[in-house]
Amino acid sequence: MDQRKMAPQATEAAWHDWLSAAELRDAMTSWKFVSDSHDAYNRYLELGTDSPQ
Repeated sequence: MDQRKMAPQATEAAWHDWLSAAELRDAMTSWKFVSDSHDAYNRYLELGTDSPQ
């Protein structure tokens, strides 16, 4: 995937950026997310292919 080609619609996102695995783990515990985001993150962790360190 070419991350440079990905861009959210300005009207749909207040902020976007790429996070390291550790930054994502910290964000999931301290930022406000909708429940679907937590569900997706938990499924990602269950895959075990690139679990945050």
